[in-house]
Amino acid sequence: MGRGKNDGRGQRRKNQGKTEAQQKAEDPALQQAAASFGATAMPSEVTHNDAAVFYQIVVSQSWEEVEAKIVQVVTEGLLTEGVLLAGYTILQKAQEEKEDERTIGNIAQICTRLTELLQHLKATPVLRLVDQWAQVLETNTSSAVPEIQRMMQETFTDGALCTQEDFVKEIGGIVERMEQQDVEFEDNVKQVEAAGADAEQAAAIAAQRAQRLGAGAHVRRLMDLARAAGVAASLKV
Repeated sequence: MGRGKNDGRGQRRKNQGKTEAQQKAEDPALQQAAASFGATAMPSEVTHNDAAVFYQIVVSQSWEEVEAKIVQVVTEGLLTEGVLLAGYTILQKAQEEKEDERTIGNIAQICTRLTELLQHLKATPVLRLVDQWAQVLETNTSSAVPEIQRMMQETFTDGALCTQEDFVKEIGGIVERMEQQDVEFEDNVKQVEAAGADAEQAAAIAAQRAQRLGAGAHVRRLMDLARAAGVAASLKV
């Protein structure tokens, strides 16, 4: 009995200073989640905590819980390349083992969401500008486009963050990646729908599709405005 009490105090001391998500990621009970997908061998780059963080997300009972856990993981700085690699390793294993199509689709959607968030966290100056200016477009006011044109002119003239040429080049790559991710998203949706999506999943898919379509439209609009800014600048010379 005494030993048990000491062990409990020792565990509490170990947990001091750790975030809730870190403690959950290290919880041995999460090994049961891993068993749901078989004994998946992880690449050497994936740590135990990386795998545990992904398992913590994937065992969620609803998409609302998935999003809540993802927000927590991002907020606490636990989203890494290792977590993504763990997710895609599990996805590949599920596909090879011909798991239920709904399970495969759910894992794939989580992997896609985490990929997008990690890309955002590693954003370059151009990506940060795209995010900032897209938010202005989202206001859908009559002053949105003139305001963006003004900010583009100031940014490109100064050149400290990026030039017009750099912006156009990088945003073109962003558009290409978004188009590829859209294809992957629709492929994942087909898998989920083939397995029989329930009402909650159908609503989540519709919301994600609308968000993706809106984001894509804003980015393409920014690319057009940036190209026009370059033409306008050349005419002034």
